[in-house]
Amino acid sequence: MTAIENEKSIQKNLQADTLQSGWVLPKSKRDPHGMTVGQGQFRYRVNAYWGRLDNSQTPVENCHALDIDVKGRVVMITDYPRNNIVIYNRDGKLLDTFSTHMPGGHSVKIVNENGEDFMYLVDSGWVRNRLWDGHSTEAWDSPFNRVVA
Repeated sequence: MTAIENEKSIQKNLQADTLQSGWVLPKSKRDPHGMTVGQGQFRYRVNAYWGRLDNSQTPVENCHALDIDVKGRVVMITDYPRNNIVIYNRDGKLLDTFSTHMPGGHSVKIVNENGEDFMYLVDSGWVRNRLWDGHSTEAWDSPFNRVVA
């Protein structure tokens, strides 16, 4: 590709509202892939292709929070009704999804307690404690309840 063709391609991409595969650009209309963000010792290079999923199979409407478990898995909470919890490996490959009952999924915190990881979730103000198998232990009279209110 010549320099002129490359410049035309860049200009066309800057004017477009979408990235490859229908992904929407930020308001700046600039593809963030490869950009460096942050400041001081907290500087990061954006990988806009990390964790991309097939929207027809695993839609994500809003990602409200992320956390990383002891095994290095990245756990994301969304408020999309078909999959509230999306789990990736460090390379951005989808490992698992679960939970379909948190329309306001908003926060996730993974805490290792006595060698066992527990996932604490906030949904529209309700705190829930979920084991990795997705079974709830949020009943107040449950001997497994570890919710502190």
